[in-house]
Amino acid sequence: MKCPECGNEGFVYGKRDVELETGDVVPAVQGSHCLTCGEVLLNLADADAMLERLDKLE
Repeated sequence: MKCPECGNEGFVYGKRDVELETGDVVPAVQGSHCLTCGEVLLNLADADAMLERLDKLE
């Protein structure tokens, strides 16, 4: 799979902190993280978990 942000094909699946465009950081986001630009791709379960974490940031 190619990264939609930078086109790289190198990903690692795991947990990493993700910085949002707002500057907020969501800790330990499970997903496929691009090794070049840090973009994260989420499956449905991972996306649901991240949405729950985002709700807690507000």
